[in-house]
Amino acid sequence: MPEMEHSENAAVNTEYYQLNQTVIRSVTQTSRNYWMLVGTLALMVAAGVFAFIHQIKNGLHVTGLNSPVFWGIYISTFVFWIGLSHAGTLLSAVLYLTKSQWRKPIYRSAEMMTFFSLINAGLLPIIHLGRPWFFYWVFPPFPNDRQLWTNLRSPLSWDAIAINSYLMGSLLFLLLGLIPDIATMRDYSKGWRRDFYRVLALGWRGSSDQWLHFRKAYTMVACFIIPLMVLVSSIVGWDFAITQTHGLHSTIFAPLFVLGALYSGAAAVLTLAILMRKYLHLESLIKIEHLEKLALFLFGLCLLWIYLMLTETVVLMQSEDAVESALLALKMTGPFSGLYWTMVLVLGICPFALLLKRVRRSFRHLFIISILINVGMWIERYLILIPSLAVSDNPFSWGSYLPSLIEITINVGLLAFFALNCLLFIKLFPAVSMYEMKELSPLNKEQP
Repeated sequence: MPEMEHSENAAVNTEYYQLNQTVIRSVTQTSRNYWMLVGTLALMVAAGVFAFIHQIKNGLHVTGLNSPVFWGIYISTFVFWIGLSHAGTLLSAVLYLTKSQWRKPIYRSAEMMTFFSLINAGLLPIIHLGRPWFFYWVFPPFPNDRQLWTNLRSPLSWDAIAINSYLMGSLLFLLLGLIPDIATMRDYSKGWRRDFYRVLALGWRGSSDQWLHFRKAYTMVACFIIPLMVLVSSIVGWDFAITQTHGLHSTIFAPLFVLGALYSGAAAVLTLAILMRKYLHLESLIKIEHLEKLALFLFGLCLLWIYLMLTETVVLMQSEDAVESALLALKMTGPFSGLYWTMVLVLGICPFALLLKRVRRSFRHLFIISILINVGMWIERYLILIPSLAVSDNPFSWGSYLPSLIEITINVGLLAFFALNCLLFIKLFPAVSMYEMKELSPLNKEQP
């Protein structure tokens, strides 16, 4: 019996060591292609910064914004980034509380994506401001230069409070879950990395008391961040719903925005997991079975999205409001019909391919579908905002909108900024949770 226990312990230690080495190699080993990609993304970010400086110097007239379309792709993309940020809460907090084991190889990437998506989302309203250097006026503690305090009934103040609360909560959730893995990196590293991880590990030694307090704290933060996630998307939906603008004044926006956020966030996590599996050589950890379950979860969100869209469309068809009918016609048969039916195709029809097992078990098909879903979600945000602002009660005041090169460059720069942040993160911290993956081992009889 002692010999059998000794052999089992040796097998466990060997498996744990191999898992640690696989994850640590993904952090410490960097190829030339990685640095070339980082350099390319940095140049794209620089182009976005120069475009923003040009916008500040010359004013918002360099954009495509006009009367009556005062909100353009800055605000529609802001809503899109808010949606992507929900992936971490969905795949980490919610599935953690429900004890879903398949989340473990991919939840870290979801938490990372949540934090960096929120940074981009917070930047876009500032970029949209005519005088962005006064952005702090939206925060309640700061009066403006005329000593006028922020109006808390303003959706801009709601966004500032909600986004910053969600950003701080997401950062805490991410860093808290990293502590055991940072301690492992500390023990396996040398040089500057060892000193860096020693500070961030906060004295973690893996004692039973530390694990007990860690589990309690992680569960508490998970319970706190879930209602915060729902609140953020609801507030973004209320930004539009509280207006008297046709097409935006709708009670369905809060649940539609929450569901759309979960839909796009889950698709983005699927994209990111496939890329990390391939280019970080994590094939032994991120398996097709994990991605297959995420794909089925994505299909369930697709069905809910179809239900809400059909509900909204039927209500608009039965509406006696001439402007609402005109808006629906513009989307379905007018100048926005190409975007509208593309959205229906990629969000409501393409995901049905996930019912086929050969599609769910194909990395190429999953990657294409996940990319298409997020393209469709951006189109949905665009179609919610732009046609509603372009059409009003008075046909003589109808307008049009076409984004300028400055707007496109800034948004591409923000996308590059998000990708650059993700690339730098995975070379500082493990992209896969080592301690949670060890709990999946069949040789592991009890959790740490």
